[in-house]
Formats: sequence, structure tokens, C-alpha cells
Amino acid sequence: MPISLDDPMNVPIASPARDAQRDRWGRYLIPDPDTGKTRGWTRATTVAKTLDDASNLTAWAKRMAALGVAMRPSLAAGLVAAKDDKRRLNELVEQAMEAAGGNEARELGTALHRILELVDTGHMAVDDVPDPWRADVVAYRQALADLGLTVVPELCEAVMLNRPLEVAGTCDRILRDADGQLVVADIKTGGYVGWLSFATQFAIYATSTHLWDPATSTLTAAPEIRQDHALLLHIPAGSGTCSIEALSVPAGIEAALMALEVRRLRSLDKRDNIVVDLAAPAPAPAAKPKRTVRHDFGIKAVAAVSNRATVTDEGPVISPLQIEQIRSRVTDLDPQARAVLDALAKQAAGVGRPFSIGAGPTQRRWHLYRALLRLAAHFGAELTEDHVRATVATVLAEAGQPAVPLGPAIGSLTLDEAEALVQAAIAVIAADRAAIETDEDTGALRWVLDTTAA
Repeated sequence: MPISLDDPMNVPIASPARDAQRDRWGRYLIPDPDTGKTRGWTRATTVAKTLDDASNLTAWAKRMAALGVAMRPSLAAGLVAAKDDKRRLNELVEQAMEAAGGNEARELGTALHRILELVDTGHMAVDDVPDPWRADVVAYRQALADLGLTVVPELCEAVMLNRPLEVAGTCDRILRDADGQLVVADIKTGGYVGWLSFATQFAIYATSTHLWDPATSTLTAAPEIRQDHALLLHIPAGSGTCSIEALSVPAGIEAALMALEVRRLRSLDKRDNIVVDLAAPAPAPAAKPKRTVRHDFGIKAVAAVSNRATVTDEGPVISPLQIEQIRSRVTDLDPQARAVLDALAKQAAGVGRPFSIGAGPTQRRWHLYRALLRLAAHFGAELTEDHVRATVATVLAEAGQPAVPLGPAIGSLTLDEAEALVQAAIAVIAADRAAIETDEDTGALRWVLDTTAA
């Protein structure tokens, strides 16, 4: 029997996720922060599922359909009669899964999601929650309390936009942890846990740049959110249990970038893009652009970077797990890419602006390493100082000048600038096409990004 909250718990409550407009593909319609033009944004769940292994879920669906047909023999006759009607076949398979109880579990989970939203936004007391969900809600609230986590009601079911990745989605919760920091948390009510896809989805939310309020048509800057981990709140509907797992945001972002690249490659799955005309002449190699450096701007840029105040706010010390993640990624780098980063680190240390994790495992240096390692892993043996310089120039314009020593420029970045550098690196990697150009007026290097892919 279908489960509905409309009858016993018809509580009016505004929800950004439900109020937001979508296009025919289910993508949120949100104004572009840069142009102001409303457009559809790829859904976070769509990106997250790109790398997911759906074999277990597909096998479960097949088992449910088979059980349903066995329980209702009339469905078997209907399936035979509708063998050439795909739409009717889909309807009958859905009926078979409902007969086997497959849809009931999904409806229970959807109802639990709704109830938790009502409780967390103050529209329902825990004591008023009916069975069979009360034990789930009690377990959920106790699990939060045990870890010192508190709900931020105004950020429940928040619609979040990640501009660099060009992705939007609904984050179930943004909690405040025992350290006073905001942390992304997402509720999963099914039995299946897809660690990689969940980490991907949560990382997209954690690194989002904007919040969208459809009620007021307002796009605002996202609050500062923890960048090391997000939380999976696993509450299998009807189990009366809640487990909380911390998932790595850096690993999730790495997966998100890979998923976006897979989606880009899938978009090329057309004959014109893949089939090569063997009779066509080979294209001539592109000429390297001539680079002109304006020395007057270069002198001013060197002075501006040299006169920057020494960084005093390094942020908190990072965890041993974060340190180990950095070391592991450095070890995995292509030797050429690693040599570029090593040279920059030595430059910075030589003038008293170090950013080495070994010399101080702080949050600022962790952000710097995150950005640099992403660029190094993406470009591999092709990484040059120009790739890094053009990226650093997005947060420190003077660093775009080739005359400016790049290592010290990186070492001079503040905590906020270091975090912005991570977003800049993500934008470069996620772009459909990226090229480095020289500014005609100043001679500075800059990225020109093409992010027109759907």
C-alpha cells in the first residue's frame, strides 16, 4: 500500500528543493553568477552516479521484479501480451516490484526523509512522529547528539550551486559540529551504500560557491564549510538505527572531476567525433603564440608581491590523515610534475615564504598543496610553471607576470587566498577546454576557460 504524508501529516513547510524550478531533464534553473542568465545546471546526483557500479542495484531490481511476477501470475500474461510495447512493459515491471515490496521500501525512505525535515525545522516534535518512523528519528537525533552535531534549520534541504564544476543539487543538511564548523551532511535511508558516489556528491556540496533561494530568487555566497570531510547519515528506513560516517572531501572532488571528464567523453560518442578520415591530410601543428612581456608592469608586480605582509594566520593544524593523503599524492605524481612543484617549494623557502607541509602542517599550506597537486595530477608530465602561474594569477593578479618569482608568490597567499586557489584549480581542470594566453597590456599569463559543455 502506498505511503503518503499528505493525510496524517499535512504540515505546510517551504522547501528550497521543492520550490525550485527545473527544466525537462530535472536540472535546477538558476541564474549564472557571472552573467545573470538563468540556465540549467547538471545535477550533483547525476555526476555522482557517473562512476557508480550499478550492478548490485540492477540485480536487486531484477530479483524484485521476478518475485513480483511469481506472486501475481496475471502479470506474467500481461508481460507476454505487451512484449512489443516498451511503455506497457515498464508499467508491468513497476507493478511487479510493488507486489514484491520493492516500492514500499522506497516509499518508507521518502517518508522518513520528509519527517526528518519536519523535525529538524521545528514543524514536528519527535514525540509526534508516528510509527514506523519514530524509532528511526530517535536514533538519528541521538547519533547527532553523541557527536556534538547540531542542525542548522535554515540550511535544511539547501539548494547549492558549485560554479567551478557547473553543478547544482540539494544538500540534505548542513550541520554545526563540536568544533563550531559547518559540515555537509546527507541522509541516506536505503540499505545500499555507494561510498564513491556518495563522497562525490557530498564533495560537490562542500565546495559549492553559492546558495539558491527560489522563494526570493536570491543567489548568495555559500557559507564557509569544512573541506576535509562530509558526513553520511545512514538511516535504513524502519531499522531504528543511525550510523554516521565521515567521507573524504578531497577524494570526492577527485572523483567528481573524473566523472565530469567521463561525461565529456561520452558527449563525443558520435560518428563525426570518433571516425577518422584516413584520406584527409594531417593538420599542421599549431604555432606557438608569441609572448611579449611588458617590463614596467613586471617591475610593479615584483614589488607588489615582495611587499606583501608575511602570513601569520596559518589556520589550525591539519589531521594526520590529511598529512598522509598529501604524502600519498605527492608519491603518485609524475616525476616531471613533481620536479616543477619541488622547484617552486624551494624558491619559496629560500626567501622565507615556505609553504611546505613538512615545515608546518597547517590548513593554509594544506589548501595550497591541494590546489598544486590537482594541477600536477591533471597535467602530469606536461605540467609547466606556466600552468601554475596562470592559476595563481586568478587569486593574486601580480603572479601572472613571468618576472614575479612564482614560488614566493604562492608562499605569500593568505588562508582565504589558498582556499580560493583550490577552487581555481578545480575550475581549470573541469573546463571543457583551457588555454593560457598573454594579456596584451601587461604581458601577464591568464587562463581562458571554455565551460560551454552541457
